[in-house]
Amino acid sequence: MEPVSLRAAASDAPGGGSPHTRWITHGTVFFTGAAVLIIEIIGTRLLAPFYGANLYSWSALISVTLLALAVGYYLGGRLADSRGSPGLLDGVIALSAVCVAAVPPLAHSVADPLAAAGPRAGVLASALVCFGPPLTLLGMITPIAVRVAAPDFAHLGRSVGSIYAFSTAGSIAGALAAGFLLLPAVRVSRICYAVAFALAVLAAARVLARGSLSALGLLPVAALAAWGVLAPTHPAGPAQAAGNFRVTAVYPSFYGTVKVLEDSAVRYLVIDGMCHNAQSIAERDSVLPYVSVFGVLPYLKPGGRDLLLIGLGAGDMVRMLGEFGIRTTAVEIDPIVARAAFRHFGLPPEEVELAIEDGRAYLRRATARYDFLILDAFAGGSPPGHLFSREAFAEMRAALRDGGVLGVNMIARSTADPLVADLAETIGAVFPYRLAVATAPQASELGNVIFFASDRPLELPSRLEPSPANARLRRFLERLPEMELDIDARKGRVITDDFNPLEALAAPTEEAMRRAGRAAVPAAVLAP
Repeated sequence: MEPVSLRAAASDAPGGGSPHTRWITHGTVFFTGAAVLIIEIIGTRLLAPFYGANLYSWSALISVTLLALAVGYYLGGRLADSRGSPGLLDGVIALSAVCVAAVPPLAHSVADPLAAAGPRAGVLASALVCFGPPLTLLGMITPIAVRVAAPDFAHLGRSVGSIYAFSTAGSIAGALAAGFLLLPAVRVSRICYAVAFALAVLAAARVLARGSLSALGLLPVAALAAWGVLAPTHPAGPAQAAGNFRVTAVYPSFYGTVKVLEDSAVRYLVIDGMCHNAQSIAERDSVLPYVSVFGVLPYLKPGGRDLLLIGLGAGDMVRMLGEFGIRTTAVEIDPIVARAAFRHFGLPPEEVELAIEDGRAYLRRATARYDFLILDAFAGGSPPGHLFSREAFAEMRAALRDGGVLGVNMIARSTADPLVADLAETIGAVFPYRLAVATAPQASELGNVIFFASDRPLELPSRLEPSPANARLRRFLERLPEMELDIDARKGRVITDDFNPLEALAAPTEEAMRRAGRAAVPAAVLAP
């Protein structure tokens, strides 16, 4: 048998190895690498109305992404060895465009029924069904591209290294584009359709560059994806919603999709499918009992005038406490939430000094001291763990004047929830005096638990002097002593920056809240 040189053998490999071909292939993997990260990041937003954008959601999306890429690398490698060619590469890109375009309707169809499996299994199954196929196909592209781009076997290492370098660079660009540019400004479904459209155009352009007219077959895919990007969006109307809900505003945000919903009597602030505030349309007061609980603050420290509020929400707390002459500085991480409070919930901008910042970051740099501090912050449906640690509460105590009072809002499955005991223990590790109030009618029911803490003894007032001007608030506060909890009955764990299981503790509560929300409001209204 006549020996054959490696270079000669490589010249017969599919795809050749011309510089022009190599640069086209490198550009291809750069873009498909970007597509992988964009899809992974927006995946949490698509599933957030059903599971929240929490630790479980991120773990599920990352795991599914890695699994899909591993399967894609394996399958792509086998195909590359048997029939690797530019045509195969184009076909895989085109098929990935179809799968990416199917993600938004698929997510809305399967995430709701799969949520019955629980927050862990449900989000993992949803991620696998919705994102496994497109990410597997995108993973197949890299090994096929290596086969197409390799100029000869003598330089195979260089070719593999450069292909993976370009793919990784594209992933970096995709991650930055998704987080810094797209998600804060564009609806999630449109981002997905835009990626599908770009993949279809990429596949078609590659085919046309080789002089083939088969790219015309990709026109329906590109047209469908383009329609998803460019079609006007119409909020769901009363005919689509149970209980006469309608969407009056939708704002994409860096932190989640912010929606304003209304029924005949109440206006709701909804973030990633979770109701954060509910306000009477007629009276412009909150209808949520936990807000009224904080009306006791002026009686816990008479004469107090300055409040630091971490978590603005719809601004109901600002208006209620403003009636007592209390001035509010509000720290809200999401400017879109603040905009909604001013535009849709009647909060006058002049009534609050607003800082758009993370609460913990504000505490570290704050020089002012306050009589009251309220922590009412949730990321979607989960409490942000870094605000509920012993170290965070120490920073809050440092921001209070002598005798100042801290108020903390938390939602729990029941008063026996381990979350309540752990949070009580953590607050007690910093403040010598504390008490708690539960809003649920029964101890075994889902509801808010509000903690108050101070460096001075605390006691709920038996008489309200002076009496609040708001009659409804007065009647509520008169019943407050009946709602007090015995938080010393159970021993909890101290939550720290180093040991912080808060998201896991809060996950069952979030699941129960989302289940209740889905029962009341159709998925089409809650979807991003």
